Amino acid sequence: MKGGFVGKEYLLSLLRSLSESFGPSGFEDAVREMAIKEVESVADSVWVDSMGNLFALKRGRKGVAA
Repeated sequence: MKGGFVGKEYLLSLLRSLSESFGPSGFEDAVREMAIKEVESVADSVWVDSMGNLFALKRGRKGVAA
């Protein structure tokens, strides 16, 4: 994901990869790493807390309507 429009096929492929990755409760590391790789190029910051939750922050641009 590099910003801009993301195609339907790409999104379906990503969803398939994420849902087929090994990630039962307590062992989500592989899925989290995949998600980090997807969002780090478009997020302003990405971090994981002590519980393993993934956060990504994307700041808006001043003066641009949503």
